[in-house]
Parts: sequence; C-alpha cells; structure tokens
Amino acid sequence: MVFAIVPEVNNVNSLISKVAQAIDLDTSAGNELDLAATIPIDQLASYGVNGGETMTINLRDSQDGKDHYIVAAITLSINKNSEVYKTYSESTLSTYDSQIKAKINSIVSKYTIEEVKDDPDRLLTEIRDALNVMFGDNTIIAEVGFASVTYQ
Repeated sequence: MVFAIVPEVNNVNSLISKVAQAIDLDTSAGNELDLAATIPIDQLASYGVNGGETMTINLRDSQDGKDHYIVAAITLSINKNSEVYKTYSESTLSTYDSQIKAKINSIVSKYTIEEVKDDPDRLLTEIRDALNVMFGDNTIIAEVGFASVTYQ
C-alpha cells in the first residue's frame, strides 16, 4: 500500500509546486520557522547597530503631505551556530557597521509611516533577510528588533 501512495503524493507535490511557480506564489513561507525562536538564547549574541545609539531615518512620502521619519535603536540577534559566525561575530561586526546602517537605511526609507506602524515585523524581517544576504549566510542574523523606536 505504501508503494502505491508515495508516488502519487510525490506527483501531487510536484504539481502543486509547478502551479505555485506559474502564479508566482511563495510555497516555503508557511514552512519557515522564526529562526530566533528555534535557537536557545545562550546561542544568540546581541549586537547594537550604530553602537546601540538611535538612528534617524526618513520614511517614504505618505498621503498626508508631511515628512515622516523613524528614530530607532536597532538590535541584531546573531546566531553563534552560523557557519560564518567566526568571521562576523559580535566583536567584529562593528567593522561592518557603516554597511549595516546603509542597508537598514535603504530598506526603511522605502516604507511609509503607515506601513511601519501597521506591520513593523514585515520591515524587521526584510532587514534581517537583506543582512543575511549581505553576510552570505541566511542563518547568521536570527532576528532584528527595535530596542527603542519612535515614529514621527
């Protein structure tokens, strides 16, 4: 019975993947776990971007005609189990702080104040993913968070 069911399940999975690709769906989105939630806290190192000080970043123009910005202290949770951790540990990340700030600035400035307030997790996830690409390992930055944040 197993021999009859397994090939059919594989065929169905293949078909679903092809249909999802054809209509440009992300089929892996529901399967990915929050990396920081799966790593024990003793395996995470904390890094404060900009020396832990706040950054002021202009936001994209909103429909209200006013200029808006965000003032935030941004913290990275670094995965000590990452393959590139020895290269980019919290003690050496300060060397790359200007590139990290530039990447964060370019991402945050694409958002309006409404988008940031309505879904800050979307912004933080985009920053995390972009930094992981920058460091060449999709597990080095487990989480990006606001140590403090003010919207204006």
